[in-house]
Amino acid sequence: QVFDEPGCRGSHSARSIHATHGARYFRSLEREALGSVVADISGKTAVLSLGGGALLQQRNRALLRREQKAGRMVLVHIRCAKQEAYRRIMRQGIPAMLDARKPRQSFVALWHERMPAYERLADVTVWNRSTARRCALRLRRDLDAKGITLLMEGSKRGV
Repeated sequence: QVFDEPGCRGSHSARSIHATHGARYFRSLEREALGSVVADISGKTAVLSLGGGALLQQRNRALLRREQKAGRMVLVHIRCAKQEAYRRIMRQGIPAMLDARKPRQSFVALWHERMPAYERLADVTVWNRSTARRCALRLRRDLDAKGITLLMEGSKRGV
């Protein structure tokens, strides 16, 4: 996750923007970046990875729903166990969005706040309990079961 924002003077990680400029500023950059990326990928095959609180903003959800309803986007929620998600985000230290005095409790609160938005919007939810390859195979199976075919650029067969 890297943003190149003039107000931030260069490229910064999502964590550093959040820590330096605060959640509100970070969310405004996130909203702007999402709108720009969705416009740029229109009509193309692409994978867009969202995480954290991106779906908490109504404007972001509305944008993604519009693309989804128009058939231009398939929303996939790749889910892991809460404990695994916590372990992964803590690898780089406590992120600014968590209370440093109570990181686990604040993480659990965010998890419960965010998860319903991802579950509501997803066309498909796939649990990632092992390898990326197995997760991809489960995703393909679940997309096939829903009749969703993704065509890769330059490819004549669906993925």
